[in-house]
Amino acid sequence: MDRRSVLKAAAVPAAATGLAAPALAQARPKITWRLTSSFPRNLDTLYGASTTFARMVSEATDGDFTIRVFAPGEIVPALEARDATSKGFVEASFTASSYSIGTDPAFMFGTVLLFGLNSRQQMAWLYEMGGNDKLNTLLYSKYNVLCWPLISTGAQMGGWFRKEIKSPEDLKGLKSRIGGLAGHVFSRLGSVPQQIAAGDIYPSLERGTIDAAEWIGPYDDEKLGLYKVAPYYYYPGWWEGTGILSLFVNKQKYEELPPAWRSILQTAAAATTSLGLAKYDAVNPQALKRLVAGGAAARLPAERARRLLRRDDEDARGIREGRPGLCRDLPRHDRLQAGCLPVAAVVGIHLRQLPDPPAAALTPGLTHARGGTLPRGPAASRPRPPGRSWPPGRDTPSTRQDVEGTPPHG
Repeated sequence: MDRRSVLKAAAVPAAATGLAAPALAQARPKITWRLTSSFPRNLDTLYGASTTFARMVSEATDGDFTIRVFAPGEIVPALEARDATSKGFVEASFTASSYSIGTDPAFMFGTVLLFGLNSRQQMAWLYEMGGNDKLNTLLYSKYNVLCWPLISTGAQMGGWFRKEIKSPEDLKGLKSRIGGLAGHVFSRLGSVPQQIAAGDIYPSLERGTIDAAEWIGPYDDEKLGLYKVAPYYYYPGWWEGTGILSLFVNKQKYEELPPAWRSILQTAAAATTSLGLAKYDAVNPQALKRLVAGGAAARLPAERARRLLRRDDEDARGIREGRPGLCRDLPRHDRLQAGCLPVAAVVGIHLRQLPDPPAAALTPGLTHARGGTLPRGPAASRPRPPGRSWPPGRDTPSTRQDVEGTPPHG
């Protein structure tokens, strides 16, 4: 074989190799999505969850699947994020499912039902018990979206009040920012609930448009500056044992993705959810220390108010009664609640970190929700709190016991 023939033969596989790379590139299209967040940039826990998720997706696809994150108002207002996703204005959104209860009260299931599950239980219900798959099939897909958790807030606080609440009568006429069905419960005690986005809470308190506001917990509340305009900080948010905030994606856009990228999207969302709860558990205790040292007056609501609110839990039951077809097919919450650790014990992960301030900074209201003194030592050394069950009216062996050594994660 002469030299010319050898070079010609060698050129054939080289040409074939040159054609293979473009063919592979065509199998992985370049896709860019827009994600609108309901949470402002200064909340690095919440807005940061959406940017962490977008970074994971981009890295896992070598930059071929890019998700651009937008703050509230840059595309649509904060409370219209899910609706914009349903209509295809954006491909995805990060918001609370409960913001859409005006469309369908069953959206509350995706965040947490009133007086329902804590963080671990809600995640177990959504993932291991199939709750999220059922919601996608029976509820979300009807609104042209699919949904997955993107962060879990852990145990929440009860909120900031401009005046001290000494009895249930003090709630009458009180204008309060409180989300979801909890606002309906407070309205039965005479309060006037308001649905206000995070970025508008501080100016509303400052101007007196509202008298109180419930958000999430010490770290985020400190970021929003709520302690500057409402000094009384009530705990815990016993009507809401956690808050799951969700990734909504347009159904058609999701189905257009390659199967591998759908899996990457869901995996990145699950990883972001776990990281978010870990961050909250790390940053909330120190934030609570700073708030109390700065003059925030921590308070436990009067027993009578707690009992009235707990007893008036008609909205959560009303969802089941009003949507029997949907609720018949959803996994039952009570299978998880049988072993529920009291919300007040859960929030103890934050409260145990409190310094011992002067008596003027913390009044006698700072006590354990079941009547005992607030625990400050390790879990194994805590005495069993005497007295009432928590929540009021649920007096079963599983809710009366303390689970020693169990890390309370909300």
